[in-house]
Amino acid sequence: MTSQDTESPDKDSQTEKLSCFGLDISIYPNWAQLTLCTIGVLLSSVSSAYETEKVYKLAEGFKIGWFVTLFELGVPAIISGFQHRGNVRVGSIKQHILLGLCFMLSRVLTNVGIDFLNYPIQVIFKSAKVILVMVTGTFVLRKIYSIWEYLSAFMLVVGVILFTLANVVISPSYTGIGIVLLLLALISDSVLGNLQEKMMKNENVSQNELLFYMNFASSLLCLAGMLMTGYFFVAINTLTTHQNNKEIWINLIICGILDYIVIHTIATLVKRFGAVTTTMVTSCRKVVTIVLSFYLFPKPFTMQHVFGAVLVFSAIMWNVMMKKNSHKK
Repeated sequence: MTSQDTESPDKDSQTEKLSCFGLDISIYPNWAQLTLCTIGVLLSSVSSAYETEKVYKLAEGFKIGWFVTLFELGVPAIISGFQHRGNVRVGSIKQHILLGLCFMLSRVLTNVGIDFLNYPIQVIFKSAKVILVMVTGTFVLRKIYSIWEYLSAFMLVVGVILFTLANVVISPSYTGIGIVLLLLALISDSVLGNLQEKMMKNENVSQNELLFYMNFASSLLCLAGMLMTGYFFVAINTLTTHQNNKEIWINLIICGILDYIVIHTIATLVKRFGAVTTTMVTSCRKVVTIVLSFYLFPKPFTMQHVFGAVLVFSAIMWNVMMKKNSHKK
């Protein structure tokens, strides 16, 4: 990217130990770190997406979105809490609660939205998050982006819209409430990414601390919402007596473990390269996920899908080239 107050790693972050899949990547050059993190995000995200859709298939007939969210938040909270044990908290409780709220809303609204939207539509549509990340970044991180950066982001959105409309025409699986839920999820997600960058880069909050408190706070908020609405006990009763109950529980735990790997790798990207670069990488992740989703769970696929995906990838590559050129100046 070519933004002022650029996202390039600062000197402190260059000397700090960073890990991806347990591998210390801080000893490698920037391009190698970005490549390893990108591969890590793609592999873990595709695996997580596959397991998530598998859960929805197994629990067909029951709206399981909220319960899936609880596991996606709770399991990573337990794992990150184990890693953070014995360390002193740096960030304020207020910051961690706000981060947890944004994270919880993003996950809940996304997973509940799946009940109202075709899953591939939901995944590719979230690629448009980059525009909101850039807008919120101007307020949270005081960054300024060029017209060319916004133009490339707009091109990405056009690709997303084309992909979405293609699926709507041949497979009308969406509702107005689903669109609203998804838009709210995008807003929460964009604020989340910028807050993570601010806390880790500007306030020296460690990855393990951020992940633990973020997941702990969000899982508590999610559980509270489930208890207040009565959904928790309905879900427990339904899933306990469901014909696929054992497979559902096992896959829910697997989803949580894979999700921890995803958010840990994404947090590494945010801390090292910033929120917008991370969003570009996750946009690639979403397109890979959508393609595999069509392959693993067959759905109609048209040339409009292909054209939309090409626009998305072109927008991402344009941003990569702009950032590369800005660093040469």
